[in-house]
Amino acid sequence: MASLINCDVNFDETHEIERKALHDSTLSVNGITPEKEYDWGKVESDYDKRSNLSSINVYYSVL
Repeated sequence: MASLINCDVNFDETHEIERKALHDSTLSVNGITPEKEYDWGKVESDYDKRSNLSSINVYYSVL
């Protein structure tokens, strides 16, 4: 798994959910559908309330 966080824009703790929206938009603009299974794996856009962190997670399938 690879985890990515968009650091080009700074969000404080109360606005971290906005980073998730930015991640969702970034994936959409690049033709990637979160949660869709691809031959090579899948991509998720996630917001973890407990850690207050948004990330793009890439899971690779083992062939």
